[in-house]
Amino acid sequence: TGKRTQWGLIMDGWNSLIRYYKNNFSDGFRQDAIDLFLGNYSVDEVESASPLHVKKDWKFLAVSMGTLFMFFPST
Repeated sequence: TGKRTQWGLIMDGWNSLIRYYKNNFSDGFRQDAIDLFLGNYSVDEVESASPLHVKKDWKFLAVSMGTLFMFFPST
């Protein structure tokens, strides 16, 4: 009807407070995930290693190569 009630004003303020809290304090991990999938993730130069980098040793390579030779044997 276009009329503004006091209850509507209070609810708008409440929704704004909830949105402010979620955007600034509790949804950071979601934004980080979106940035990761879109390729916008950037590592600070202060950090010594990327949190996405996992150091792999020789066992990882051996298992990978063994699986490769098992599924694709030479003729």
